[in-house]
Amino acid sequence: MALTFGFSDADWRHMASAGYGYLAEVAAGSRTTSYSEFCAQVFDRTGHRVEPADAALGGLLAEIARRSLSDRTVLLPAVILSGDRGQPGAGFFTFAEDAGLLSTRARQDAKLVFWAEHLNRTFAAYGGR
Repeated sequence: MALTFGFSDADWRHMASAGYGYLAEVAAGSRTTSYSEFCAQVFDRTGHRVEPADAALGGLLAEIARRSLSDRTVLLPAVILSGDRGQPGAGFFTFAEDAGLLSTRARQDAKLVFWAEHLNRTFAAYGGR
């Protein structure tokens, strides 16, 4: 049986679907959430635990980002913010760079502008403001 970050394919798909659903609800309310709350929601909805410091979290968010990019041309994980900094984690920007949405040479201020614009597009794409 193939495993993704230690989870079976079926469990991983279930976690990605649950995470996508939660983030879509957050975006529809024009709100943001934290990495800790995202992890708690995935656990509540699936019974499978992933922690903010786990490599699995980055993989899960990348899967959700790919799906939302395909479905609605936005990065749904834009609604997840670090509690201490109030902005997305480095993985958000790395994914955007790898997807060709953000220059690998972008300075921090340009990254924050990209994120703010993308956050508003994400809210609109999921029925928020």
